[in-house]
Parts: sequence; structure tokens; C-alpha cells
Amino acid sequence: MKTKRPSMSITIEVELDGGTTLDSATKTTKKMESIINKYPEVKYLYSTVTPNKINISVKLPDKKDRNESLSEFGNKVRKDLQQVSGIIIALTTGSGITSGKDAQYHFKGNDFNQLLDYSLQAEKVLKQMPGAVDVSMNYKAGKPEAKLDVDRDRAADLGVSPVVVANTLATLFNGSIVTQYETEKDRYDVKVLLQDNQRRDFDSLKGIYVPGTNGEMVPLDMVTKQVFSTGSSTINRYDKAREIQVTANIVGVASGSFDTLFNDKLKSDTMMPAGVSQAVSGDQERLTESIASLITAFLMGILFLFLILAAQFESFLDPLAILFSLPFAISGALLALFLSGSNLSMMAFIGIIMLMGLVTKNAILLIDFTKQKRVEGVERSAAILQAGSTRLRPIIMTSLAMIFGMLPSALSTGAGAESRAPMAYTIIGGLIVSTVLTLVIVPVVYTLLDDLKGVFKKKPSVVPVQESLNS
Repeated sequence: MKTKRPSMSITIEVELDGGTTLDSATKTTKKMESIINKYPEVKYLYSTVTPNKINISVKLPDKKDRNESLSEFGNKVRKDLQQVSGIIIALTTGSGITSGKDAQYHFKGNDFNQLLDYSLQAEKVLKQMPGAVDVSMNYKAGKPEAKLDVDRDRAADLGVSPVVVANTLATLFNGSIVTQYETEKDRYDVKVLLQDNQRRDFDSLKGIYVPGTNGEMVPLDMVTKQVFSTGSSTINRYDKAREIQVTANIVGVASGSFDTLFNDKLKSDTMMPAGVSQAVSGDQERLTESIASLITAFLMGILFLFLILAAQFESFLDPLAILFSLPFAISGALLALFLSGSNLSMMAFIGIIMLMGLVTKNAILLIDFTKQKRVEGVERSAAILQAGSTRLRPIIMTSLAMIFGMLPSALSTGAGAESRAPMAYTIIGGLIVSTVLTLVIVPVVYTLLDDLKGVFKKKPSVVPVQESLNS
């Protein structure tokens, strides 16, 4: 019998200090694996190691086979891994729908030293924010490096050309092909360079001379200067400018409110230099880019519903009574998100759009039956009462069918259901509230609009009989 492969995973990205060797990174990885493997929920894990980064993918069973959600389990693992020194972790939970950290802030500028200084201040502010975890910066100093720079002033005084110095150093360290050695079958390049034990440090260059313009030999260390520095391990650019990215995961706080609070605190605690600018990415950027399209889809859906209902009922007022059920559905959806502790995410917004068709269906059943009875000559109040009693069963049955259909996703029992749970919460909450209120509010609104329709009806003019005869 084939065993079902677990589909839930946690990805742990670890940044190491600059200059870490592969052996040291491997030891750190084994220490982290021993900490993670102590949890019985872990099915297996897979690690990839480089000298400056470690990636660990932890596979877990479906929610029905464990007692904790992905976020709860991830918080425990994150807390345990903090005992490992010299690492910066970024823990991502989910089933691969999104990637990267929740909050990502890009700081751009042409002056790198100025940019680095402000990014360090922003990182400090981000660490102080409640709900921010896994705070890190993508700039990492590279390995220490030593280089020889030509002292042009001294070289000019001693009559040594900088080009000669550069060519000499290139030959000694990188080698220079001076000739070729030929055999009957092949040809080999002959390269001149120092031996390995003569290229280990600057002391190996003692005794090396370069010719001057007057024919004298000048020691190499007299026309060069030693420079010790640390270079960037990578050069990152965003919108064609040098950038440093400050990132964090968010726990227990809505991403929208977190972003607002962070920007306010950043403005109050720091002063952004003139040459530095900021851009946002991550969940906040994705939500900002998509929210306009979702709102447009929502408004267009309402418009098309109104036009279709107006054509069906041959009235512009009756559809308003049906569409009046939408605010109650949205309020129920937001209440369900609040009670479940979920944020207004993309999946939740999709659930709200789905509610438009589900909720208006109940109101259509009531209004359509009421209008049919009125055509048959039944008085308006009696027609509304008959519609409520007759259509109550189909309204409740269809609503319950959709609610029970959303329960597996709401309870997070299937593969990947945790990511779809907010959509289920909005649909269930919206249907419950709208079903209850539709039976009460929609008939009231229909009655008021029908009275308003009677007010605007044009009264027929009455011409006196005697006046008509005289004419």
C-alpha cells in the first residue's frame, strides 16, 4: 500500500556570518537538524548548505494528523533555534502559495555608505515593533580582503610607471604566458608566476624589484601600499539603484496595520537622508496591487447583478431590496474573520466576492415569489408572509448546503486547507448572518421601496364632465 506523502511544510532559511567556512556551516546545520528532529510531528527534513546560507525544508503531516497549526508549530521551532549562535533565521510556513517574508522594505540610494547607515537604523526600528520576528537585512559584509594599491606619488618621485607595477603584480599572482612548448602531438602554454607558498602574504613580496625610468631597480614595497578592507559579498539593485532590503515575518498583527505603524515609527525615530528612498514589497505589496482589481471586480459584480435583476423584474427599485442583503453578508464575513483571528487576506476577499451570488439568491427567492402572488391579486402584506413561509425551506437548505460544504476548509482538515480557511470563514459567516437577516430586512426594504414607487407614480388627470361637453 502506497503511503500518502505529507503536503505541509516549513521552510527555514538561515543566514550565516561572513567568512564562515563550509565545515562550520555543516556543523551548524547538524545542530539545527537535531533540534528540529526532536519533534514527533516531523516526517523528514531536507537541508542544503553553502558557506553563507542554509536552507532546511521540514515536511509535516496534514492538519488532521497533528494537534497544532503550521504557525503554532513554526513559532515553537523558531524559539528553539534561537539558542544556536551566529545565525539569522527566516521561517516560512505554508504550502508554497507565497514565498518570501511577510514584510519587505527596500531602501534605495546612490551613496552606499549613507544607504547602509539608514538601513541599519530601519532594522533597529523594525526589531522593536511588536509582532516582528525573523528581522534581517540582505546586506552582508564579505570576507576580509587585502590588496596592494600603487602609491602614485612615490612612484612618480622614484620614476616608476604604475603600469609596470600593475603588470608585475599580475604576473606574480595570476601568471603570464611567456612562450609555448611544442611536442609532436600538442602545444603547451608556459606561464610564469610565483609558487603557492610565495603568494600567501605580503611578506612574500619582499625582495621583488621593479625597474624605474632611469634604469634603477626599486623595491616593490616602496611604490605600493597595503590596504585592508571588507568588500560586499553581493551587490543588490532595485529599480536600477543600489538597495538594501530589511525584512521580517509578522506574527499576531495584521500586515496592513503593521506597515502603517512601522512607517510612522520610522519617521518619528529617524531622519531619511535626501538621497535615500523607500519601497515596499512582500505581502503588503501584493495586497496593495491586488486590492484595486478585487474592488473593481466587486463593484462590477454588483452592477451586473443590478442590471440583470432590473431586466428580470422590469423595475429599478425592486433590485435594490435584493442588493440590500449584501451589507449584512459583508458584516457577517468580517465578524467571522474577527472571531477566528484571521486577517483580511486575498483568500478572504475572494470569499466576499463569492458571497455576492450566494446571498442575493435568497433575496431573489423572496421577492420573486412575492411579485408572483401580487400578480395573482394577493395583497402585498399577505404576499410577503406567504413568500416567507413558502421559501423558508429552500433558503435554509441551500444555505446549509454551502455552509457544510465550507466546513472542511474552515476546520483545516485537508491538504492545503489552512491557506484557504479565511475564504471559508467569510462564506460561512456571511451566509449565517445574511440568511437570518434576509428573512426580516429584505421584506421591510421591499415594502418601503414599493411605497416609494407609489409616490412617484404619475396620477391620471381628471377632466370635469361639463367642461368636456362644452368643448
